[in-house]
Order: sequence, then structure tokens, then C-alpha cells
Amino acid sequence: MLKSMGGTAWALAAVVVGAFVGEARAQVELNPGDRVTGISGRADEDTLYVLQVAPGANAVITLSGGSGDCDLYAGYSEDISEDDAPFKSEGSRTKEKITIADPISGELFILIRGRNRFRNVTMTVASQLQVVDQTLAATRTSAESRLRVNAGTERQLRLTINGGAAGARDTRGIRITVTGTEGDAELALKGTYPASADDAAAVSDGNELPSVVEVTDLAESGISTTARYAFLAVRSNTGLTGGKIKIERLASSGGDGEARKLTSGSTTRINGDEGDELKFYVSVPSNATLLRVRTSGGTGNADLYVQRGEIPDTDSDEPLSSVNDGNSETIEVDEPESGRWYIVVKGVEDFSNVRLVATVETEDED
Repeated sequence: MLKSMGGTAWALAAVVVGAFVGEARAQVELNPGDRVTGISGRADEDTLYVLQVAPGANAVITLSGGSGDCDLYAGYSEDISEDDAPFKSEGSRTKEKITIADPISGELFILIRGRNRFRNVTMTVASQLQVVDQTLAATRTSAESRLRVNAGTERQLRLTINGGAAGARDTRGIRITVTGTEGDAELALKGTYPASADDAAAVSDGNELPSVVEVTDLAESGISTTARYAFLAVRSNTGLTGGKIKIERLASSGGDGEARKLTSGSTTRINGDEGDELKFYVSVPSNATLLRVRTSGGTGNADLYVQRGEIPDTDSDEPLSSVNDGNSETIEVDEPESGRWYIVVKGVEDFSNVRLVATVETEDED
């Protein structure tokens, strides 16, 4: 009996081989979470399954229930046997499990062999996408994780490019760098799964390490600036050892689009690394009497710069500045001209959980 539970990443076909079984059963496709129930056989009888493995998904195969004793094997050859199978589970009775963290994409053969007569065994096939869970917006500007890719395989990584913090979803562009002590890596970035070089938003220039893929404008590449996830295909011909993947948030090139709007009197919590320049602006009306910009609290050290009409150049003397130790900075402008006033918070050291407030005071007009 076959029970379908839904999903799309795998396909499964079954062939029964035994002394009393002369013909193969019809092929049946399964998806992640599906179960095959009622599997039965005699001692030394083999039941062979063929899985089409999607790139980047792991494989978890379990046997449970029923009575008797059977063993579980998996490998990449249709001639798989208990002697040469690279993956084995040979416990007592019918409780068996094989987990393959990084299988080669394509055909994966699964063999159930009767140790003694067995009846009504259930097999479950599950898969899970490799996840690199990195929060870039609001909490961090870069993140790094370890990465391993076997020779001749491809991994599909789900990247969290925007966290869930309120007001944090504002990533403009991303740069992904893969390094390693040995091997190669070819990258393809896309907004939906699975990523592939054929329709990617961006691909790396070859596969030599370090391998880099960059999108300076997510919107133009087809990935929303408020999207929670992006997907990365990492393919290696010789295998990647000692690998690391680093994701960096980028500002868009030029214009007001790289500055985030502030509402007068509202507090924004900000974080950044040493050397980061976080850009904001506040609109000042014609009846304004005072503009006050303050940072406070948190940890680390960040300086404050303010300028009307354009984003401050922190290396020049033109913008107003407050460059104290720590995060307590204040800039006040009496009778400010109307228009947009731009604000830059620059990390002298890594800083986190800093409060930023821009306040515009006005006088009532008759």
C-alpha cells in the first residue's frame, strides 16, 4: 500500500527482485515525506528502489514497524549488494535508518534485504534543503559559515538575506564569497529554488578560489530588496575542503536609494561592523526651528555625521560631526534649511543595539 504525503524534491521507483518474483513492479514516484507501507519478503529476498536525488537535498531513509528482520542499504549502482553498498544499516529486526548528508545528485539505489522473513514494514524517505541561516539586515552587515562540497556534487543553499526584525528589511545588494584550503567552487545566485547557472541573477567568474558572486541591485536582478531568502548553487568538480562562505550586505550605487528614511522622534536601533557607514535621511519642513540628531546606548563605538542635501563624506570637513568615544553623539542645527538632511553613522569599532533618533521641532504657522 502506498500513502502520499506531498512534496516535490524526489522521485522514487521500486523493483522487487527475488526467487519467486519474476517481473518488476510498476514504477511509483514519491515525494519528501511519502511512505511505502506493507513491505514484506522472505529471507535473502531483495527489494530495490531507485531515488532521483535533487541537487542540494540530503537523504534520510528509515524502516520501521512490522515483524521479522530486514536490513537497509543505499548506493549509486543498480548492482548494489549488501557487500559493496557504501551506506548500510544492519540492526536487528526491522528498525533501520540511513542518513546521507550530501548525496550525489541523480540516481540513488536503496536495497531492502530480508535477513529472515519480514512483513508489513514501512519505509519513509525524507529530504531537507541545506540551510545557511544568516541575518544581514539590521543585525549584521556580514556573516560567515563553514561549507563543504564533495567532488562532482552541487549544494543548494538557502540564504537568509533579511531578518525578521521590524524595519530591518532593506538589503540593497549582496556579495557572496566562497573560500577554502583546497578545491574549487562555481556559484550561481537566484531568488527562487533551485538556483542554476542557466537562469541565475548572477554567477561567479569561473570556479577558482576565492569564488565570488555579487548583485549590487537586488531589484534589477529579480530578487526583491525585502525578500527573506535567496538561493545559491555551489558546484565543485574536485571537492571543496576547509570551505567558508561569507555573505555581505551592499549599499546600492549612488542616489537617495542607499539612505533609509527616518521619522522625526522615532527611535531606530542600529548595528554595524568597524568601517561600516549606515546612511539615513530626515525631511525638514520650512517652519522647522531645530534639527537634533542623537545616538546613544548599545556597545562599541560609532561616530555621527549630518549634512543637508547630500550624503556626508566622512573623510571631509564639510559635514557636521560628533566623534566622541562610545556611542553618545549629538548634533543640533538651529533654524535648519528645509529639505532632506542626510545622516551617516560610521563604525569606529563594531557596534550593536545603538539608538538613533532624529527630531525636527517646528513652530506653528498662522
